[in-house]
Amino acid sequence: IYNPYTYQLEDNPEGKYSFGATCVKNCPHNYVVTDHGSCVRSCNADSTEVEQNGIRKCKKCDGPCSKVCSGIGIGELKGVLAVNESNIDYFKNCTTINGDLTFLHASFFGDEYTKTSPLDIRKLDIFKTVKEITGFLLIQVWPENVTDLSSFENLEVIRGRTRQL
Repeated sequence: IYNPYTYQLEDNPEGKYSFGATCVKNCPHNYVVTDHGSCVRSCNADSTEVEQNGIRKCKKCDGPCSKVCSGIGIGELKGVLAVNESNIDYFKNCTTINGDLTFLHASFFGDEYTKTSPLDIRKLDIFKTVKEITGFLLIQVWPENVTDLSSFENLEVIRGRTRQL
């Protein structure tokens, strides 16, 4: 309920939700409830959908919200052999890689045949949000001046579910 004296939304003791300009006892089945008690089709970018007491609600994410991205050779990256300058931005804000991450010589030195530029090693920090890789992390070449794998400092698990040929 909107309190005109405090200019804030307050919990409604009757437990109703706002659906457009209407108060409803329950949100429609394909809607979720925001932290302000509104019925919406989807949560904001900084929240994720959860179920509490049989009600679908939006809950603020602790840190970046989960984002699943295809790995090398899958989905949007089908036919791609390795992470490189032309595709590394695809992995921005990914928390789970569905498939593999592969780093080959061409990743860091470029490839004249495919006209791929060498990877800017500062962009490796894009992988700091990754917590899970469902496939493998294959590193055949790594830049000599990068002495650790701090780009993967938040990586918790490599599941190894894909087959390496």
